[in-house]
Amino acid sequence: MAETVAYPAPSAALAEELIAGIREPMLALDFGRNVSWANRPFYAAFGMVPANVEGCALRDLGGGLGWNDATLATRLAILSNGGPSTDTISLSRDFDPIGRRSFAIQARRVERLKLLILVVDDVTEKQAASTRTDALLAEVAHRAKNILAVVQSLAYQTSAPTVDAFRTALIGRIKALALAQGALIETQWQGAELSGLISSVVNAHNAEDSEIVIDGPSVRLSSLQATTFALIINELASNALEHGAMSTPAGRVSVTWQRAADRLILDWRESGGPPVTEGGDAGFGTTLIRRAAALQLGGSADLDFAPAGLSCHIELALSE
Repeated sequence: MAETVAYPAPSAALAEELIAGIREPMLALDFGRNVSWANRPFYAAFGMVPANVEGCALRDLGGGLGWNDATLATRLAILSNGGPSTDTISLSRDFDPIGRRSFAIQARRVERLKLLILVVDDVTEKQAASTRTDALLAEVAHRAKNILAVVQSLAYQTSAPTVDAFRTALIGRIKALALAQGALIETQWQGAELSGLISSVVNAHNAEDSEIVIDGPSVRLSSLQATTFALIINELASNALEHGAMSTPAGRVSVTWQRAADRLILDWRESGGPPVTEGGDAGFGTTLIRRAAALQLGGSADLDFAPAGLSCHIELALSE
């Protein structure tokens, strides 16, 4: 039979110092759930004074607002009546006078003293942060699913005469999507600035030898508008680099826009490049521009393949 070991109890002075070092609110209850003692952090956290706490039934603290909880009472009764010696109890309620709070209460039965010791951990901010994180992860998952669907659609619809041409076209479109997503991440998906988005997409085509003018007032695009606009500008820039004004040092591209009430009016104009040949109004890029403007932006895109240079006129309603 194992020998019972007696451990020395701390002196009253040491116990006092140990209790004083506890920063969490703490309560000591008798087995009838009446408050025998509370520490200073408890009074500070709940805005109470000893006269309204010590000797008071737990359910009546704060006029019964907050602590008068049936689940809490049941779990503490089980502790008092010889059940498990410890329990962790969650409590989210309105408390007088501090308002709505969430607590994780660590409860322990001390049989020798006939007391229940409650340590109260305020987890309100932790729960709020966890909720925000869960919402953000759900949003990220939703957006990732949408982006993958767009990439899949682009892959299916992209066509080219050679494998290398197909790879170049598809990578360019995916890169435009990535640039739009990068701009949106910087604002936590609260939209993207039109000027910066256009500059990023055009500069990704490395057309330093051509003159490119980007000018217009500040316009914040929604998440959907930013993604769609990035694809449209990518198609225009890709075409200009391969066939149009960005393919020669003498070429010039002008991208200008204005706001008219709640509408955006944007013009892409090319000049100084090789003459535009007949039949340019064909292909997936042209179809993408027109369909994206109509279906995703609820607007229109009119392309003019004039011999002097391609121009594209885009109109759409701006989201609030």
